[in-house]
Amino acid sequence: MSVAFRHKILKIGVVIQILIRSAAAQGIAVAATAAWSSQIVAFWGAIIIAIRSSARGVVTTAPSSIFSNLRVVQRSALISGALSRGNWFLQSGWSNGKLRTDVVVISWRSPKELQKLATQVSMQIETFAFNSWEVLVVGRQLRSDSTVESVAHWIKSPNHESLCPSRTKQTGDSVFPLADTDIEYGLALLEQCPKRPISEVVQSLVSRCDFQATRCAFMTEIYKEVENSGTQASFANVFTKVHSEDSPFQSLSMITGQYGANRSSVMKSMTRMYVLVHITVASAIGLMGAASGRGLAVWLLTIRTALQALGTATISGDDLVLSLVSIDKSRFHYETGPGSPALAGEIECSGITWWHVVGTTTVACVELTIIGAGWLYGALRVDRIPPSGALMSIRQRLGGRMVGVWKQSLYDYLVVGCRNLEVSVEGILNSPTYANSVLGLIATILGDHSNDIDESSAILVAECAFRRPATGIIMDYHLATDVLKYQYSGDSVVLQGEPATKVNVRSIYPWIQTSCCIVLTILCGCVSVVYAYYDLPSSVKIVAEILLATSACWFGILERTGGLPHNRDTTICFMVATLVASSVWYVGVRDIG
Repeated sequence: MSVAFRHKILKIGVVIQILIRSAAAQGIAVAATAAWSSQIVAFWGAIIIAIRSSARGVVTTAPSSIFSNLRVVQRSALISGALSRGNWFLQSGWSNGKLRTDVVVISWRSPKELQKLATQVSMQIETFAFNSWEVLVVGRQLRSDSTVESVAHWIKSPNHESLCPSRTKQTGDSVFPLADTDIEYGLALLEQCPKRPISEVVQSLVSRCDFQATRCAFMTEIYKEVENSGTQASFANVFTKVHSEDSPFQSLSMITGQYGANRSSVMKSMTRMYVLVHITVASAIGLMGAASGRGLAVWLLTIRTALQALGTATISGDDLVLSLVSIDKSRFHYETGPGSPALAGEIECSGITWWHVVGTTTVACVELTIIGAGWLYGALRVDRIPPSGALMSIRQRLGGRMVGVWKQSLYDYLVVGCRNLEVSVEGILNSPTYANSVLGLIATILGDHSNDIDESSAILVAECAFRRPATGIIMDYHLATDVLKYQYSGDSVVLQGEPATKVNVRSIYPWIQTSCCIVLTILCGCVSVVYAYYDLPSSVKIVAEILLATSACWFGILERTGGLPHNRDTTICFMVATLVASSVWYVGVRDIG
C-alpha cells in the first residue's frame, strides 16, 4: 500500500470521525429542542383544556361523575323516604328558583314503583336542575286497584303570572286552570262546619277547572324579568335543542293527536352507542397518557372536551351519561288540546331501575381505570431529560354577604338556601299562617286517603293549585320563616334557627378546602421545576401528579357540593395552573417514539 493511499484513508477516517461527533452533538440538540417543544405544546394544550373545562357546575372528570352518581342514590333515598312518610322534598340553593319553582308530582302504588320514579327524578335533578332550579317533589300513594298511571309529572309554578310557560292557542294569555277565586272557594269549603268530605271538595274544584288548548310560550312573550334575572333553562330547551339540531345520541319520536290538537314527543337516547364512543375516546386518551408519562389531570379533563367534537355538544345537562339515561323515554308536550290535564311545556316520566345508576357509575369507573392505567404505565417508565391570582379571589369572595331577599320588578322572593330538605306536611297543616293558604289546600287533598275520593281528580286539583303563580314563593316564605327561621338585616340573611346561629359566606362557601386545592397546586408546580434540575426520585413525580389530579377533581366536586359556587376567575386561574403544572414535566418515556 503506497504512502499516498494511506494518507487518503487517514483523511477519510478523520472526516468520518468529525461527522460522527457532529451528528451526536446534533442529536443531543435535536432531542433537547424536541423536549422543550413538547413542553410548549403541553403548556398551551393545558391552557385550552382548562378554559373549556371551567364551566360552572359541569361534571368534567370521571371522579366528579362517580360522585354525582352517589348523590343520585342519596337523593333518591331522601325523596322516597320523605314521600313514604307523607311529607314533601325540596331541592334548592342560594342561587336557585329566581323565575319559578318546578314541582314534580309522583303517583305510585308499591315501594318499588316509588323507588324507580324517585331514582329518575333524582338523576334529572342532578344533571338538569342542580345549578339554578328549585324543585319541590310531592306525591300521592295510589290504591292497589286504582286506574291512575304511576308517573312523575313535572309542572311549573312561576313566580309571576307573566312568566307562565304555557299560553292559550287562541289568545296567547297565560294559562292557569284554577283561578285565585277557585282556591279561595276550596279553602272556604274546608273550613265549613260541619266539615265536608274531602272528596266533595275535590269534585267541586274539578268542575271549576278550565283546561284550554295550550302551547309553549315564546321568549318574546315572557316579561322582561327574564332579562333582569337571566334565563333559566327548562325541559323545553332540552327537547327543542334535539329537535332543531342533529344529534347522533338523541332523537325524538313525534306524536300528533287527532286533527293536530295535541303535539308531543318522546325522547330516545342512544345510550349504548354513546358509552361505546366514550370508552373508545378514553382508550385513546389513555394511550396518549402512556406515551407522555405526565399530565394525569390533563387527561382526566380532556375526554369530555374531546367528546364535544363527536356530537355531545347537543346533549343538555351537567353530566352527559346522566342526561342520556334520565331523559330517555320521557314525554314532552308541545301543544295540548281542550280538556287535557297536562299543559304545554310539561313532561312525564315512567321511572328507571337501580341498574341504570350502576351502569352510569360503571362508565365513569372504566374511564378512570383506563386513563389512570395508561398514565401510570408511562409514569413508571419515564427518564428525566438532562437540563441544557386565585387565593386573592377567595379572600374577596369571603367578603361578600348572603342575600336572602331578592326584589324584582314584579315580585319579591326569599332564598331557601338548602340543597336537600324534607318538608313536613304536618308542619304546613299546623302553621297558623299557611294552613289556610294554597299549601294547606294541597297538603289536605294529597294527604287524604279515604276510599270515596277520586284519586285522579285529587292529583289533578293539586297540580292545578301548584300551577298558580307564586305558589312556589309561598312555599319559600313558609320554609324561610317557619322552618329555617332566617333573620334578616336589610336584604341579607344574618341568623338562622333557634337558637340562632350566624349565617355568612365563610360558613357556607368551602373556602378552606378550596384554598387547600390551590396551595397544593402551587407546591406541586414548585416540585415540577425542582424535578427538572435536581436528581429527585421518579416516585416524586408520580405522587405529585396524583395529588394534582386529585386537587383538580376535588375542586370540581366542591362546585356541586358547596353551598356557593366558585367565582369564574377563581375557577379559570386554578384550572389553568393545575393543568399546566400537571403537563409540563421535563421527561420522556422509554421505548416510546
